[in-house]
Amino acid sequence: MSAAADSQIKRSLLEPGRLWSLWDVIEFDAAAFFNLLRFLSKIEHESILDKADQDRLDRPNIIGIDHGLNQLEHMCDAMSLNAASRNIQLLIFQLHIKTIGQIRDNIKDIKYIIERDASERKYFHMPPAEASWYTNEFPFGESVVIAFPSSNIEAIEAAKCFASNRHTACVFHCMRVLESGLGAMAADVNVDFGAQNWQNVIDQIEKEIRVLGKSLAGPSKTERLQRLSMAAKEFVYFKDGWRNHVAHNRSIYDAEQALSMLNHIKAFMGALAQWLKE
Repeated sequence: MSAAADSQIKRSLLEPGRLWSLWDVIEFDAAAFFNLLRFLSKIEHESILDKADQDRLDRPNIIGIDHGLNQLEHMCDAMSLNAASRNIQLLIFQLHIKTIGQIRDNIKDIKYIIERDASERKYFHMPPAEASWYTNEFPFGESVVIAFPSSNIEAIEAAKCFASNRHTACVFHCMRVLESGLGAMAADVNVDFGAQNWQNVIDQIEKEIRVLGKSLAGPSKTERLQRLSMAAKEFVYFKDGWRNHVAHNRSIYDAEQALSMLNHIKAFMGALAQWLKE
């Protein structure tokens, strides 16, 4: 692959939002959200500068309430609380013409709508360690994405499955990441990857390695044969220890096993990317 082509692949794959927007996660600041709800309750239940319900807000209070409502609207949008968001938007637009009593009634309605809409949805908490996998655009490293572009969708899915406690699914997607590496290695020694099973491909690769051992000479022979032989042995390990079991519904994996697999494949594919590309 030419340097220009490699550079183009890197630019396209690392372009922000190119692919990963399909899996955007909502970042929900629970503390800020509850603070805003308390802010609404304070307006609803406490007097504003000792003014009566029929009075209107002065400009400083309009600015303060407008700011809080805008923040709440953005949070409701992020949480898909659409009815609440529309009502907040309408109140923001009408703050300068409504009486204090009307504003309090509107806020009471908005709080009820938020509670009703939120009760119809499920929200999941993700600890920081798991969240770091979930939001990682290059879970196996940028070098792996550049060398094996077809692997990154599966890598992202593997990371997201691990973060979501879908550990067997994580291992399954890890095996599909490896297929990108195995396919590239097969092409490197002129073996047809196609629809063949792993065992046939690995057997043919090992056969070609033996042929190369007889035809190559010099320091380059030693380095190339060592890389190919070590990679072939790793693929055998992955096939016998993991792929056959997860592909044929023979095993269920836990968090420790899935994390071990993520880290192992990250290291292996990273090493492979140093000398092999799709």
